[in-house]
Amino acid sequence: MRVLALPHGQQVTHGAAVNVPSCVSSTVTCLPLTARQTGIITLKLKWRLRYKGNVMHQFIRPQAVLNAVNWLIRNNQLYCDQDVDAEWHKLCFDEVAENKTIAKQSQN
Repeated sequence: MRVLALPHGQQVTHGAAVNVPSCVSSTVTCLPLTARQTGIITLKLKWRLRYKGNVMHQFIRPQAVLNAVNWLIRNNQLYCDQDVDAEWHKLCFDEVAENKTIAKQSQN
């Protein structure tokens, strides 16, 4: 579907369009979700720890990272002697909640 401009500020649609009814109120009432509810955390990669800025900014799922590390430990000789903290993902969510609390306090 395309929106075409007509004279005198009018607009018209050209092409096939499908209108789907949706209930937006259920989506709006459940937002915003906390980090624990979504299961994702923010990851910022830096060139060096002493630098203030970051190179990349991504959202990751800690459980997926743990699954990948466990797979590497089982299937790769280079990772066979590594120890993994199984409670790491819980600490991540607690740290995210703590950072949000500190940010709210600093705004007030």
